[in-house]
Amino acid sequence: MQRLLKMLVSSKKRYKIILNLSDVPKPLTKLSKALGIKPSNLLPHLRALEFEGLVKSENGKYKLTESGS
Repeated sequence: MQRLLKMLVSSKKRYKIILNLSDVPKPLTKLSKALGIKPSNLLPHLRALEFEGLVKSENGKYKLTESGS
């Protein structure tokens, strides 16, 4: 848990991703536009959040997992 908190507070982008996905799942393009981050710059953050089990990709949309919400 401590590692997850450290990861979120050390990256404003990852924190914003979590907040942005808290309402509904979003495709990469919508998430990118909402955050003002290029998709190519957003993907490494999404992959890190997926690795930690906070976000998952399903049917072309990213959403929070039970652990991430």
